[in-house]
Amino acid sequence: MYIEVLIYITLLIGYSIVSLSLILVFLAIFNKVRYKIKKYVFDENIRPYISVVTPAHNEADVIERTIKKFIQAYYPEDKKELIIVNDGSDDDTEKIVRKYAYKIIDSETGLATYKKQTQPLPINQNIVLVNRKIGGLGKAQVLNDAKKYAKGELIFAIDADIQLHRNSLLQAVRHFADERVGAVIGYISIVDKGDILTGFINWEFSIGQKITRVGYDTLGIHYIIPGGCGIFRKSIFKILGDYSSETLAEDTDMSFKLLTKTKKKVHFDPSVQVVADEPVQLKSLWNQRVRWARGNIEVTKKNIGLFGNIKYGKGVTIGYPFWLASVIMPLGFVLTATGFLTMNLLDISMEPFLFVSRIIAVMFVGAIAYTIISNKGKYWLHGIVSPGFPIIITMLSAILWADGIQGLMETVEYPEYTKATIITLLLWLLVPIPLTPAVVRLSTKFPKLANFIQLILFGYWSILIVSGIYAHYKELKGEERVWIKTIR
Repeated sequence: MYIEVLIYITLLIGYSIVSLSLILVFLAIFNKVRYKIKKYVFDENIRPYISVVTPAHNEADVIERTIKKFIQAYYPEDKKELIIVNDGSDDDTEKIVRKYAYKIIDSETGLATYKKQTQPLPINQNIVLVNRKIGGLGKAQVLNDAKKYAKGELIFAIDADIQLHRNSLLQAVRHFADERVGAVIGYISIVDKGDILTGFINWEFSIGQKITRVGYDTLGIHYIIPGGCGIFRKSIFKILGDYSSETLAEDTDMSFKLLTKTKKKVHFDPSVQVVADEPVQLKSLWNQRVRWARGNIEVTKKNIGLFGNIKYGKGVTIGYPFWLASVIMPLGFVLTATGFLTMNLLDISMEPFLFVSRIIAVMFVGAIAYTIISNKGKYWLHGIVSPGFPIIITMLSAILWADGIQGLMETVEYPEYTKATIITLLLWLLVPIPLTPAVVRLSTKFPKLANFIQLILFGYWSILIVSGIYAHYKELKGEERVWIKTIR
């Protein structure tokens, strides 16, 4: 009796975590209606001075492309600037930026020098190079340098591998006609390199922005104003202060400051488009996602005391459970899968959960279908297989048959194998937890084999879940915080 109650409680907790994330699907769909009935203040004609700031550490492969996209962006030349902070690079990053920069600032002394015309390239008087001799100390310090030298009323933070769309600046600034707006978030798409991994990352970014971010936008709250595409009023930093070096997610930390210390609004505008390079190796993806997850855990712990306090607004009352669910989603996955596995091994009835399972399955499949439709069919195959075959089979069975896998097995006329099938699927879900780190190490020598095992056999979602679990483990151990550059 006691074991049954314990397992039921475990499943309820797991289902609650998963359900909160899936509710964002309905909020995202409702957002289209909300935009029709809610008035937004726009002014297509305002042209405030805007500073685009870019940290750069060993970015020789991408930085020239980023500079050229800035130059090509539609905006008055005397109203925009690009500030590139060379963070102690030991490649040709500084050399490349110097070709274009008119003003070079020494970060340690603050002294500026101005370049004379010595080559056919035009001098761009709105491109500034800030040189830091010692680099690799974290992105927060670099961003603080950038905004210190920024002249703009608005600060548009992008990564060194981000390319602006020609209309990005024009689309972003129109929101700031409304004095209540403190920041704007743009839409990040991924450079399609034609490999299997970036296809899955593209899908992940699609579902993350078209559902999760739009869902948060419906609630009027945002927990991550991304460092890859976030636009702030510069004046708001008088309240928010500097970016923090005490977390691996300086953008999340700054977002929480804006959410809790000001009454300013944040808008997500998918028409503010940028394109980013993302990892093409599992190892690099793993390091990046562990860093992101650990940073978000750090920020959550830092702000957990605000939860439920109406003094700090709806971000920590109405919305905070949604954020918390996303941070502990790996826990929800493990609890749910382990609970069902234990129930089957001990022959505990699953009857109480069949109806709820069907609802969650409908929401789950609906999220994938909605993203495929809103994405106009792009990366549809990646979307379908990304959860992994065990989840796909389980969810479709829950939708098509009232008794789930039992109904599937009866349809194929093998009901006696129902228990064995369920246990196999659940083990298939849980096996990647201990094995994924080994596959990631394998990817450095055998990338194609590792991609097949991780992305096809285990499912793309498993690497996101396991990296989240690993991030929680590192945080519990209190491991030293180390910034690992993403290799693209």
